Amino acid sequence: DRSMVATEKVIVPPKTDADTIDTYDRNVQTTYGRYPLTISHGKGCNLYTSDGTEYLDFVSGIATCALGHANPALTDAITKQMNQ
Repeated sequence: DRSMVATEKVIVPPKTDADTIDTYDRNVQTTYGRYPLTISHGKGCNLYTSDGTEYLDFVSGIATCALGHANPALTDAITKQMNQ
């Protein structure tokens, strides 16, 4: 029965904010609202958008952790564990 055959879905990493929003809308349930910005990276307790705006990250729940972003010691420890 062909209806039982799994198909592979390929998600291409987004190149623009519009691509990011489109990819999100097509692949993530709308259980929680989405803010109209695209986070490009984080460091410590700060988040940065693709246009360079800096935000203080107050979110420490909903599938996130309160350890900050890009902590060198934590990144090193996780990398070492993953390589074992």
